Amino acid sequence: MEKKRLCAFVLIILLVISVQVVAQNQGISDKIKNFLIKQTDRVVHYIEDMKLRIIESNYFTPEEKDGIESNLDSYIEYFENKKQEINSSESIAEIRIIVRDLKEKWTKLEKYRNSLRGLIYVLKFEDIVKKSKKPIREN
Repeated sequence: MEKKRLCAFVLIILLVISVQVVAQNQGISDKIKNFLIKQTDRVVHYIEDMKLRIIESNYFTPEEKDGIESNLDSYIEYFENKKQEINSSESIAEIRIIVRDLKEKWTKLEKYRNSLRGLIYVLKFEDIVKKSKKPIREN
Protein backbone atom coordinates (compact mmCIF):
# COMPACT_ATOMS: atom_id res chain seq x y z
CA MET A 1 0.00 0.00 0.00
CA GLU A 2 2.82 2.39 0.87
CA LYS A 3 4.49 1.58 -2.44
CA LYS A 4 1.33 2.64 -4.31
CA ARG A 5 1.13 5.81 -2.24
CA LEU A 6 4.75 6.65 -2.99
CA CYS A 7 4.23 5.90 -6.66
CA ALA A 8 1.20 8.18 -6.76
CA PHE A 9 3.12 10.95 -5.02
CA VAL A 10 5.93 10.63 -7.55
CA LEU A 11 3.36 10.86 -10.33
CA ILE A 12 2.03 14.13 -8.98
CA ILE A 13 5.55 15.52 -8.73
CA LEU A 14 6.22 14.44 -12.30
CA LEU A 15 3.05 16.20 -13.42
CA VAL A 16 4.12 19.45 -11.83
CA ILE A 17 7.70 19.22 -13.07
CA SER A 18 6.70 18.32 -16.61
CA VAL A 19 4.40 21.31 -16.83
CA GLN A 20 7.10 23.62 -15.51
CA VAL A 21 9.70 22.28 -17.94
CA VAL A 22 7.41 22.75 -20.90
CA ALA A 23 6.35 26.18 -19.70
CA GLN A 24 9.10 27.71 -21.80
CA ASN A 25 7.04 26.91 -24.89
CA GLN A 26 3.57 28.39 -25.21
CA GLY A 27 2.34 25.56 -27.42
CA ILE A 28 1.42 22.23 -25.93
CA SER A 29 2.77 19.11 -27.58
CA ASP A 30 0.75 15.95 -27.85
CA LYS A 31 3.40 14.20 -25.78
CA ILE A 32 2.63 16.43 -22.80
CA LYS A 33 -1.10 15.88 -23.15
CA ASN A 34 -0.61 12.12 -23.48
CA PHE A 35 1.67 12.07 -20.44
CA LEU A 36 -0.87 13.95 -18.32
CA ILE A 37 -3.70 11.74 -19.50
CA LYS A 38 -1.73 8.58 -18.69
CA GLN A 39 -0.96 9.85 -15.20
CA THR A 40 -4.61 10.75 -14.67
CA ASP A 41 -5.56 7.24 -15.83
CA ARG A 42 -3.20 5.83 -13.20
CA VAL A 43 -4.91 7.90 -10.51
CA VAL A 44 -8.32 6.62 -11.68
CA HIS A 45 -7.01 3.05 -11.53
CA TYR A 46 -5.72 3.72 -8.00
CA ILE A 47 -9.18 4.95 -6.94
CA GLU A 48 -10.85 1.92 -8.53
CA ASP A 49 -8.51 -0.34 -6.55
CA MET A 50 -9.48 1.48 -3.36
CA LYS A 51 -13.14 1.05 -4.21
CA LEU A 52 -12.70 -2.66 -4.84
CA ARG A 53 -10.91 -3.17 -1.51
CA ILE A 54 -13.69 -1.33 0.33
CA ILE A 55 -16.40 -3.38 -1.39
CA GLU A 56 -14.63 -6.63 -0.51
CA SER A 57 -13.97 -5.64 3.10
CA ASN A 58 -16.04 -6.92 6.00
CA TYR A 59 -15.63 -3.84 8.14
CA PHE A 60 -18.38 -1.66 6.71
CA THR A 61 -22.14 -2.00 6.56
CA PRO A 62 -23.77 -2.04 3.10
CA GLU A 63 -24.94 1.55 3.66
CA GLU A 64 -21.43 2.69 4.57
CA LYS A 65 -20.02 0.87 1.56
CA ASP A 66 -22.55 2.60 -0.69
CA GLY A 67 -21.57 6.00 0.71
CA ILE A 68 -17.85 5.33 0.31
CA GLU A 69 -18.37 3.95 -3.18
CA SER A 70 -20.38 7.04 -4.11
CA ASN A 71 -17.58 9.29 -2.84
CA LEU A 72 -14.95 7.38 -4.77
CA ASP A 73 -17.12 7.46 -7.90
CA SER A 74 -17.26 11.25 -7.63
CA TYR A 75 -13.44 11.32 -7.50
CA ILE A 76 -13.28 9.09 -10.58
CA GLU A 77 -15.73 11.32 -12.41
CA TYR A 78 -13.68 14.39 -11.50
CA PHE A 79 -10.45 12.91 -12.85
CA GLU A 80 -12.19 11.67 -16.00
CA ASN A 81 -13.50 15.20 -16.62
CA LYS A 82 -10.00 16.58 -16.14
CA LYS A 83 -8.75 14.22 -18.85
CA GLN A 84 -11.21 15.82 -21.25
CA GLU A 85 -10.03 19.27 -20.18
CA ILE A 86 -6.43 18.23 -20.85
CA ASN A 87 -7.39 17.11 -24.34
CA SER A 88 -9.13 20.38 -25.11
CA SER A 89 -6.49 22.65 -23.56
CA GLU A 90 -4.65 24.97 -25.89
CA SER A 91 -2.13 26.80 -23.72
CA ILE A 92 0.35 26.21 -20.94
CA ALA A 93 -1.69 28.48 -18.68
CA GLU A 94 -4.68 26.15 -19.01
CA ILE A 95 -2.49 23.12 -18.31
CA ARG A 96 -1.05 24.77 -15.21
CA ILE A 97 -4.54 25.42 -13.87
CA ILE A 98 -5.57 21.83 -14.57
CA VAL A 99 -2.44 20.44 -12.87
CA ARG A 100 -3.03 22.67 -9.85
CA ASP A 101 -6.62 21.41 -9.64
CA LEU A 102 -5.47 17.81 -9.97
CA LYS A 103 -2.92 18.28 -7.22
CA GLU A 104 -5.52 19.78 -4.86
CA LYS A 105 -7.98 16.99 -5.58
CA TRP A 106 -5.23 14.40 -5.07
CA THR A 107 -4.49 15.91 -1.66
CA LYS A 108 -8.18 15.66 -0.73
CA LEU A 109 -8.26 12.07 -1.94
CA GLU A 110 -5.24 11.21 0.20
CA LYS A 111 -6.91 12.73 3.27
CA TYR A 112 -10.08 10.77 2.54
CA ARG A 113 -8.08 7.55 2.10
CA ASN A 114 -6.30 8.18 5.41
CA SER A 115 -9.62 8.73 7.16
CA LEU A 116 -10.91 5.44 5.75
CA ARG A 117 -7.75 3.71 6.89
CA GLY A 118 -8.19 5.15 10.39
CA LEU A 119 -11.80 4.03 10.47
CA ILE A 120 -10.75 0.50 9.49
CA TYR A 121 -8.18 0.44 12.29
CA VAL A 122 -10.82 1.55 14.79
CA LEU A 123 -13.23 -1.13 13.56
CA LYS A 124 -10.51 -3.79 13.77
CA PHE A 125 -9.72 -2.72 17.31
CA GLU A 126 -13.40 -2.83 18.29
CA ASP A 127 -13.61 -6.33 16.81
CA ILE A 128 -10.62 -7.44 18.88
CA VAL A 129 -12.20 -5.99 22.04
CA LYS A 130 -15.49 -7.78 21.34
CA LYS A 131 -13.69 -11.08 20.85
CA SER A 132 -11.71 -10.62 24.05
CA LYS A 133 -14.92 -10.11 26.07
CA LYS A 134 -16.41 -13.43 24.99
CA PRO A 135 -16.09 -16.12 27.65
CA ILE A 136 -13.56 -18.82 26.95
CA ARG A 137 -15.06 -22.29 26.79
CA GLU A 138 -13.15 -25.15 28.24
CA ASN A 139 -13.59 -28.60 26.77
